[in-house]
Amino acid sequence: MKIRTRATFHILPLVLLILAGTTLLHDVVYGYFLDREIHSRLRAVALIQKKRLDDILEWHTERVGLIASRSNLRQALSQYLDQRGDAVGSGVRSLLLEILHATPGFRKITLLNPAGQSVLSTDPGDVGIDHSKEDYFVRAHETVTVGDLFHDEAGELNGRLGGPLLLGRRFLGVLLVESRMHSLLGVVQDDTGLGRSGEAMLVQKSAKGELLRLTPSRFGHSLAKTPMHSGSALGAMIEAGMLGGDREAGDGLDEDGHPVLVFVQPLAKVDWSLVLKIDAEEMRAPGRSARDGAFQVLAGMGLVVFFLVTLLTRRLVRPLEEVSAAMQLVGREGQEQPVIYDRLDELGDLVAACNARSARLNDAHRRIQEKSRLLERQMGERERLERSCQESNLLLAKIFSNHHLLVAHLDSRGNFLRVNPLYAEAGGHPPEYFIGRNYLDLFPDPSLMAHLQQVLNTGKPWIAHDHPFEFPDANHASGRYWDCSLDPLHTPRGEVSGLIWHMLDVTRRKESLMALEGSEKRYRDLFENAPIPYWEEDLSQIKDLLIDLTNKGVEDLGAYLCAHADVLEECVRRVHITDVNRASLTLYGVGDKGQFCRVLPKIMTPESMQTFADGLVALANGENTYSCESRHLSLNGRLLRTMVHVSLTPGHEGDWSRVLVCILDLTLPRDPEGV
Repeated sequence: MKIRTRATFHILPLVLLILAGTTLLHDVVYGYFLDREIHSRLRAVALIQKKRLDDILEWHTERVGLIASRSNLRQALSQYLDQRGDAVGSGVRSLLLEILHATPGFRKITLLNPAGQSVLSTDPGDVGIDHSKEDYFVRAHETVTVGDLFHDEAGELNGRLGGPLLLGRRFLGVLLVESRMHSLLGVVQDDTGLGRSGEAMLVQKSAKGELLRLTPSRFGHSLAKTPMHSGSALGAMIEAGMLGGDREAGDGLDEDGHPVLVFVQPLAKVDWSLVLKIDAEEMRAPGRSARDGAFQVLAGMGLVVFFLVTLLTRRLVRPLEEVSAAMQLVGREGQEQPVIYDRLDELGDLVAACNARSARLNDAHRRIQEKSRLLERQMGERERLERSCQESNLLLAKIFSNHHLLVAHLDSRGNFLRVNPLYAEAGGHPPEYFIGRNYLDLFPDPSLMAHLQQVLNTGKPWIAHDHPFEFPDANHASGRYWDCSLDPLHTPRGEVSGLIWHMLDVTRRKESLMALEGSEKRYRDLFENAPIPYWEEDLSQIKDLLIDLTNKGVEDLGAYLCAHADVLEECVRRVHITDVNRASLTLYGVGDKGQFCRVLPKIMTPESMQTFADGLVALANGENTYSCESRHLSLNGRLLRTMVHVSLTPGHEGDWSRVLVCILDLTLPRDPEGV
């Protein structure tokens, strides 16, 4: 855009001057408040860490006081001193070890006699060691004093706490407890709020006037006890802070000449001071970043003001408002109408470019909508196919998880694609063994090859029952007879793409049928070749007739049958002889079994009719067997004296459908009249 007015050149220097003055004022004011904020923040961090250190020391003091006041410890120590003198007491040591293990942070517990000698300790190597009376021999009172912090030979930070152990007014000795103050070490190592280069130290002034500096490592190494001369710049600041007053914070240089801020807080329980040292440049870095950001914001605001003034001087605000309103209207109406602006200036060029871009956006929007609708249709079709595929997979998984059928999936060449666990178990191999192998290579069977080819050619399933087959590598429990089927799988074009091979183990059924057939043949031979005549009858129709008579009010069936000869003859006609043996045919002179069933009324005599009626009454009264003597006629006219035994077979007592009749021939060989 070309600038053609003089007012623009007059306003630009003024804007730049205001921008520079504002930046300078912001730098001074922000720097002052930044230093105050840093000091306040570090002072708060120092007070919080000092409070934590004091609380931890107070906690250790209370724990030792609790141990010293335990009545069982006093009683055990008093009994030990009365009975064993200065000898080592195992019972008291066990009690001390129990206290040591039950109290977290404790390292060692020692009992000193009034002479300052260790008479009992959880560390057996300390017994008998003399200690300084000035350090540990105190007067008999109930308080527990806190000793100074020190380093042991392992270089770890510990707390040593001593106090008298009393039983009533009797002074038993001094209890000495040493503990690793891991929580104290953790607080000292915690530099939250100090920045990456900040450092927390514990400092004490030695007898030689040196400052003993105890600084935890940032990477977990053991603590180091380093003397720091008071003459150094950092030592002077720390020493001034340890003296109290208003010198708890100070600015200066460290041993390497870097500007630092130092805060000193004396601890309440011990003669040590907590010192926080931070890099001044690091703490002020965020302030500089904020100042730079503010400068950038102000510069941007100045540029915006400059361009607004430029627009006002060129009288472009009103046209811009009109064009903006028109563009908003176009946006609300879906970007279908172009913005109308007929002036030939920079704004007109901008409107023309916006109209061209809007037209291209409309075309792109329509194309995106069309592709979105196409994508939605494709996504719907894909979801439908995925659901169908999932259903097919679930169905296939259900089929292959069948616990009764052996299922295998073969391709069109007879290669295994998948087998279910039951098939793999029957084949004596894991399921992955079969994948890719040919069925006929594993189980050669010429007849099955022909059926396999037939299914592939015709596309029709093949089913076989009681097919003999044994898996070569299977165990002895595998079947020998199977119900088999080959079901073809078709492609959409009707071609056979694979086969489903089902096998059901019917060995037990086959063996049962074979055993049943053998048993049936054996008993049929016994029945046919028995020397005694046997009949097998079906009297179910006679029972229906007797039940009908009973329902009509007949109470005495025997008398009724004797009085009604036609009913008794009807009963004889309803006898259905299902089978007779050869002895029966020989006895009655009948040629075959079919003829015997038709000649039953001819072999009956009046006496046999009476015994027949008595037998029916006995069976109707609930008896399962009936025996009597009777007389029959053979077809050649010979009168036979017989013993008849009628028995209902088990399971047919209710319907009389199977009745066994046994005939004993009592006729004497030379008595043709059957006397």
